[in-house]
Amino acid sequence: MGQLSELMQRHWEQRNQDLDNFRANCAKAREEIREINRQMQEQRERFLRESRMR
Repeated sequence: MGQLSELMQRHWEQRNQDLDNFRANCAKAREEIREINRQMQEQRERFLRESRMR
């Protein structure tokens, strides 16, 4: 029984590690999306300002 529980332990440790990596990747992606949205908003505002000047 010791081998099986050791196997299960490794399985869950790997699964937890995978979940941690996934969460970190999601957080990074959310940060990148926020940055892209910020840049798009700036471009939109610049475009609107410039089009009003014409």
